[in-house]
Amino acid sequence: MRKQIVRFLLAIGTGLSCLVVANVASAAISEARLIGMAMHHETGRNIYIGALHYDELVPRPDDLMAATGPMAMEYRVVARRTSIRSLMGNVLLQGELATGHPPGASTIEFAGDIMANVKGSLYAGDSLEIRINKDASIVALLGGLELARTKAREVADYFLIGWVGEGGPSTAFRNSILSTEIDRSLMSIYSAHTVSDERLATISAWSEPGDAEAPVAVTVVSAPVAMASAPIEGLVLPAESKTKLNSADTDTIAGSSVQTGGVEPVLLASLSPSREMMLPEAEDQTAEEAIDAMEYSQRLAEFNTLVLRKVYSHIRYPRAAVRRNIQGTLELDLMVDSEGGVLDITVARSSGHSMLDKSALKAAREAFKEAPLKDIDQVAVAEYSEDGNQLIIPIPISFVLTE
Repeated sequence: MRKQIVRFLLAIGTGLSCLVVANVASAAISEARLIGMAMHHETGRNIYIGALHYDELVPRPDDLMAATGPMAMEYRVVARRTSIRSLMGNVLLQGELATGHPPGASTIEFAGDIMANVKGSLYAGDSLEIRINKDASIVALLGGLELARTKAREVADYFLIGWVGEGGPSTAFRNSILSTEIDRSLMSIYSAHTVSDERLATISAWSEPGDAEAPVAVTVVSAPVAMASAPIEGLVLPAESKTKLNSADTDTIAGSSVQTGGVEPVLLASLSPSREMMLPEAEDQTAEEAIDAMEYSQRLAEFNTLVLRKVYSHIRYPRAAVRRNIQGTLELDLMVDSEGGVLDITVARSSGHSMLDKSALKAAREAFKEAPLKDIDQVAVAEYSEDGNQLIIPIPISFVLTE
């Protein structure tokens, strides 16, 4: 009898890794300009689909770093909501990991201009493009609105090498992006996330004269970059226990036979002792608004990892779901006040299977009843709260059976 290992796979990653990639070498006319595609995950959440485009119908180049324009890197948001600081922070961290050195002045200025010109959050369907034009200029666009411009080609190279460089965040990512097979399910997700006319109008209005916030240079002293954690293996039920499932009295798989993967922080790179970043200035600017995007993303990843660990320590895979080979991914919304008090926990994105949704909800409620959040990082408040008082924290949960 074939033995099966039942495993919860938490695709938590380091905030830089875990990219599922597809490519197009030869496809229909509607896809001919697309030469590469990837799903980017951060601490278990799908954040954006990265796509490489050529403006002209030419074959995919063998060496993407040597490719010339016109071309574009697209970051199409698939998360319900994220911040431009979190996104740009991860983009810069990817480049630093791939190159072994922090971003240069031109790249920092370009990223700072992008952040300064995005008003509010990014939402599912928003599309940020880093475009290399025929005149060799590098332009950042969001919904057609120009956010930043430079003639420094090293800016685009720094962004691109984070995706395709040999020293990038994931060997699996590089191997996948160099393949020529397209993942049609990924293409479906990409096509399903488009920006609405209403959203485009909102973005366009950002360029209208008003009380614009002027950028200010902020110098930040940073400690070495320690990403939140290595990938979490999740919960593992030994193979020999699978044969006992039918006679078990419990409705879930848990208990003394379940093991948790050991996870320790992993040092991935070192930041320079100080770094200047252009950030919006406001009269009520907080300390959290005055840190650079890379530190912001790092601290956010650490907070998200803490939350996920709490919940996953209570997750139980329903026995009936194992018997019926039911798997699924869902997302909870944890609503807390600024002191960490739990206000509510709901299913924001269902797995499509009520038994999995209920198991995840029960785990989250047990986790935060037993150990409420304390000393919430103010970066998390900035990311997940609109008023500074109530936070809505997304919690991704994956139920996966592996042979």
